[in-house]
Amino acid sequence: MRPVLVLAAAALIAVTATATSSASAKGVSCNRELDVGQRHYRLARLPRHALKAGAKLPERARLQCEPALVCHASGGCVPANGHLFSQDTLRRVRGIRPLLAVVDARSGRFYVNRAIFTAWLPPKFLLRDLRRGGGPQPDYRGAPPESSLLSSGSTAVPLQWGSYCWTTLLGGDQSVLQCADDVPPSQRFDLPLVIAEPGATLQGVLGFVPSSVQITLLDGRGAAVYSQTLSTAQTFSWTVPASIPTRTWLVIAAGRPGFPLDSATYLARLQPRPD
Repeated sequence: MRPVLVLAAAALIAVTATATSSASAKGVSCNRELDVGQRHYRLARLPRHALKAGAKLPERARLQCEPALVCHASGGCVPANGHLFSQDTLRRVRGIRPLLAVVDARSGRFYVNRAIFTAWLPPKFLLRDLRRGGGPQPDYRGAPPESSLLSSGSTAVPLQWGSYCWTTLLGGDQSVLQCADDVPPSQRFDLPLVIAEPGATLQGVLGFVPSSVQITLLDGRGAAVYSQTLSTAQTFSWTVPASIPTRTWLVIAAGRPGFPLDSATYLARLQPRPD
């Protein structure tokens, strides 16, 4: 079999955004965002007068903590909406589609769609991509199968891809090996949030039968603070350790049997919840 190597960038679309940190009613710090019909917008810090607000939009937005998968040591994991702060009127950004960015009419702040602008970027590049209709999007054709965390009610919470190399069989003796090198997880804004008590069990399912499974926790500097090898099963479970940093990134790395060059990483944010 003759593999053809293709290099791809996994998370090139980025945004300069510093989410407003706040405390929810239960004392858990959070990133505030605007929820507009299941579209989630993050605060974007841009130079003054770089963009201008336009006409009012018909939709109203929920200013809230981002949604999360909340895991208890004794009761499993359940999806939860973020704490609601207010219901806000929205305005257009002049020259920019509302799908990409909106203005909170109450505060005058600009927010960008975090499903499109997925990672940190300097302001001038954010402005360029906004004016170009969003810029180039990550291409996940040829990426590993999707993987998810599971809730107590069997609701799947999709994990996001990190770096990977993955072989696609084309038939006969032909195949393509595609590799994508991701930006650091701490610069990503599209990762699902897991809020977990110490001792809580996270369950998940990989999109393929793995040859190896490794759980690693990274701190804000990208340093590994915890690592554990799990059994090589498509469905996995993992117990949250007694102590983790407040800002932690969960990395699930899996190998592929029969393809020694193939590996996939899946990402989420992990935040401790007081037990």
